[in-house]
Amino acid sequence: MPVHLLEKLKAIVDELAELEDPTIFGVLEKNLRYGSAYVLRLDKSYRLSYRVDFKSHTIILGRVGDHKAVGSKE
Repeated sequence: MPVHLLEKLKAIVDELAELEDPTIFGVLEKNLRYGSAYVLRLDKSYRLSYRVDFKSHTIILGRVGDHKAVGSKE
């Protein structure tokens, strides 16, 4: 991951943690190779996938990577 995205990733994770409903920024992607998750675009190529456990008020980070690694259905 490029260094310039690390600060952006930290800011996004901090912002997601403050939201009452962190699913509003992501798009629900079903049938990913590691299960369903919300995917958020970091820049033109990189994505963040995450899940939300509303019962325990937890955001579970899945993957950060290029769009093929995060959004692939294979």
